[in-house]
Amino acid sequence: MKFSRIISIFLCLVFLISMSLLPVNAEISESSGNEARPAYSKGDLNGDGQITSVDYLLLKRIFLGTLTPTVQQLFAADVNKDSKIASVDYLMVRRYFYQTFYFPADVLQTQIPLTEEQIEAIKMDYIEYLKAEIGEEHYTSLTVLDIVVDDYYGPYYGCYVLFINHYEDLPLNVFTKEYIAGYEFVYPNNQTLMVYNDSSFVDLETAYKNDLISKSDVYDLYWHFK
Repeated sequence: MKFSRIISIFLCLVFLISMSLLPVNAEISESSGNEARPAYSKGDLNGDGQITSVDYLLLKRIFLGTLTPTVQQLFAADVNKDSKIASVDYLMVRRYFYQTFYFPADVLQTQIPLTEEQIEAIKMDYIEYLKAEIGEEHYTSLTVLDIVVDDYYGPYYGCYVLFINHYEDLPLNVFTKEYIAGYEFVYPNNQTLMVYNDSSFVDLETAYKNDLISKSDVYDLYWHFK
């Protein structure tokens, strides 16, 4: 009995210390508890445009492993943007609801579908890219029908991020892993994400190093891709 009380007191102390470790210098908003927000922005796990007790209870279930989240819910649950769903995220959302902590409503970038004309132009430029990279003699009969555009992840400041391949390169069942700006990307079928900009192609890491896309863009892509 005495031992149980000691354990209970210890757990309460751990909780209070965790609360105290949260940053408290963020702006406090009087209306933060019922502020209208975009669906599935940070803290809005049920996508209703508000942060309520339902949201932090959903986050708690994700953290405890009793709820399998969607991509949107994963993004909304990672409030402190460390690519992990932890107790600190739960506490931040709970404190937001009780109006003792405020954080901005970051959202995933909206994906705008490519038109058929855009897809054809991208394929034609990819053929020229292959000829320049590998040698024109290997692709004398290559046409746009031989190029496959798989998943498309939306435009980023004039750049288009997508999977694109010559159809003969697709069957390999090999996974490729790389770290970009601290985020892990695992690609299937020996593919890598390509960034299309101004009729040319570079891989995602090169695009980041050359400032074609920002670290926040990489973070956004990480959640879309994950």
